[in-house]
Amino acid sequence: MQISKENYVHLEGGKFARQQYTKTDLENLFRTFRNHANKDLLVVHFHGGLVSFKKGLEVSARLKQQCYAPAGAYPVFFLWESHPWETVMNYLSQIFRESMFQALRWDILRFAVSREKQPPDQRGQRLKLLSDSDVREELDLIEQKRVPYAKIDERRVDYTAILSKEQKQQLKELIYKDFHLKNEVKDIVEELFPLSKREALLRSSTATFMSDNILSVARQKAPLEMEETLFERITAGGITVIERVLKRHQEGRYHGLRATVVEEMLREFSMGNAEMLIWERMKKDISDSFKLNGNEVSKKYGGTAFLEELKNGWEDRHKPRIVLVGHSAGAIYICRWLEAVEKLQLPDEINFDVIFLAPACDFDLFSNTLRYYRKRIKNFRMFGMEDKHERKDQIFWEMYPRSLLYFVCGALEFEADQPLVGMERFYSRQWPFDPNFDENLKEIFDYLDTDSNKIVWAKEDRGDGLKSHSTKHGDFDDDLTTLESIKHILQHGY
Repeated sequence: MQISKENYVHLEGGKFARQQYTKTDLENLFRTFRNHANKDLLVVHFHGGLVSFKKGLEVSARLKQQCYAPAGAYPVFFLWESHPWETVMNYLSQIFRESMFQALRWDILRFAVSREKQPPDQRGQRLKLLSDSDVREELDLIEQKRVPYAKIDERRVDYTAILSKEQKQQLKELIYKDFHLKNEVKDIVEELFPLSKREALLRSSTATFMSDNILSVARQKAPLEMEETLFERITAGGITVIERVLKRHQEGRYHGLRATVVEEMLREFSMGNAEMLIWERMKKDISDSFKLNGNEVSKKYGGTAFLEELKNGWEDRHKPRIVLVGHSAGAIYICRWLEAVEKLQLPDEINFDVIFLAPACDFDLFSNTLRYYRKRIKNFRMFGMEDKHERKDQIFWEMYPRSLLYFVCGALEFEADQPLVGMERFYSRQWPFDPNFDENLKEIFDYLDTDSNKIVWAKEDRGDGLKSHSTKHGDFDDDLTTLESIKHILQHGY
């Protein structure tokens, strides 16, 4: 089934997609809607981030046919041309395959597991390091689709966040003795700074995927010192990674050994590279679609233009019920939408039913939305995964054994383990997620506690409108039970 411009808004960077979608197309969409048989029920659907335009069209056509049209709704899909997930996965796979990354990860895991196995009465002393064969034996389990280090009971390990002076020296020695890693650093320096050009500025290269924050230390040194300087920076980074992993375990912000090590390695050695920049740019694109820029704004920015058309229709007495559905980063879109509704001073009587599907918005954004724009939310329901399913929804089994939302909150957000609304692990109400000590958590929990039906953690089946069997992040917009629940909400309310 094809979908036409009468059912979608196509944006790039928050603006109408150049030469593909215009304000005239939007005006025609609203004319069609106002004369449609389903004009009394408008669904505005925001797909997740990291979705290509082509994929967005396919999802939109399917949802229109399977869910929204049969429910008697007129659907409009915001297709906002974010980078496809395949781009991020490809970039990550290149980082993970880089020999330098693999060698350093090997050393860090070897040291971390050795420390976990250290008897309490020897705490702070030099470690009895596992042999290379011990590490290899465990990591070989990955190829068998088995979990390495499964026998370690991480709940019972006594973690101290700071390495002792002796342990720091031991880790430094471990890394310095890694001749494979040293050769990788040598190759990186040789390609980035050829002997004949070592006094030139760092140039673009595929030699490594480390960020310029790491490589810049070599740039500042004399040619013969570059290799040793870079190796020292990498060694210091390895110590930092270990200490952050230990600190996160101590503070209850731990995602398991392998996942947390990879997250902290990315944050230390790749922060600022493509995958992080894509995530931040995606959030900026959302905000930009609601820009205010004088009289020309409605001709450029799709979110603002849509709300203006909605306002015009309201003034012409076309007052439909409006349901906002946001999958993953689409929930961020809904929060910014509600903010823009207030700033554009739409009539107070305009409010929205809201459905979140595995939302990737953080607690700070959602609490701020509730604090200032709650009056615009008439009804609310969120569908997410139980944490036991979230942990098993592995986006990159060989290197990163957790879900997309785990990866976002652990590696892409400004702070590691930034609480995301769609993750059950943050709803424990126990330290470090105790609402008595966090006003943002309290704002959200106070709102959700008003109705036990505001959240559905899959797998769950509590009746009509409260069903979901989604056990993967991407399932929520095609799982039949979840779609049945959405259809019920559209037809019969909450």
